[in-house]
Amino acid sequence: MKNISFLIAVSLLSLFACKPVLQFEEIYFESNVVAYDSENKNEGLRIEYQTETSEYLNKLKEEYPLNEVLEKADSDLQKVLKILDWTSSRWKHNGNNSPKSNDGLSILKEAETGAEFPCFAFAIVLKDQLNANGFKARTIYLKTKNARKSKYPPGHVATEVYLNDLGKWVFMDAQFNVLPVLDQQPLNAVEFQKAITLQSPGLKLLSLSPMLRDAEYYGFVYPYLYYLDTSLDHRYENETRTSFEGKTAIMLVPLGAKELRRINFWNMDIDHCFYSHSLRDFYARPI
Repeated sequence: MKNISFLIAVSLLSLFACKPVLQFEEIYFESNVVAYDSENKNEGLRIEYQTETSEYLNKLKEEYPLNEVLEKADSDLQKVLKILDWTSSRWKHNGNNSPKSNDGLSILKEAETGAEFPCFAFAIVLKDQLNANGFKARTIYLKTKNARKSKYPPGHVATEVYLNDLGKWVFMDAQFNVLPVLDQQPLNAVEFQKAITLQSPGLKLLSLSPMLRDAEYYGFVYPYLYYLDTSLDHRYENETRTSFEGKTAIMLVPLGAKELRRINFWNMDIDHCFYSHSLRDFYARPI
């Protein structure tokens, strides 16, 4: 058995040639070392979040209340873990069936009929329920380093939420019901990528209903943690949408990387993103 495991490991390593390889248990994948600008910020760039009463969020909270779910949760982290767990259990993942409407309330109603949806539907419902329950949350779109020319789907969709009691953004994936922490400190997407790259001993996934092993999730999500983008406006009823230099979204690009302007797999040109290397742009505290 040991000889077989050794041969499998050698075969996997050979696939990556001389490229740096990460290993978590028996899972191997190529390493991407990335860096960002942590000093500068684009003046005038602002990401908007819901601050006023929202008719839509009130309706979501009325039709899908989480009072009992959140009972006895005495920290922001415990609350978002419970909302994450609730969202993850609404339907099973199906990457080939998109919902008829892209709002959390409609998705939940359709799921009640037995429909199953892809990752972005989980991310939307989680974002909406977090916002309905007093948090600032956003959908975050993840894309691989080779997204332009990839022959396979080069993207995944997750959620980030701002935890006021910790003063930071935190990455969550409702499709897999996971939230990453390093030495018990919740991580945003950039911090999560770095912790995997460094194979940090204190890295682990929090989940109230684990669906897979930590190593399996690291191997799945890591390639997608390269290009990150999100909308510049996460409000619900505003007719006027925030933009910056004519763009409606921001894409965080690693220093030295090319701006992602096209994805061949989806025959899609990207013309709606403002490209930034700045962590202060992407992870600004929500106002």
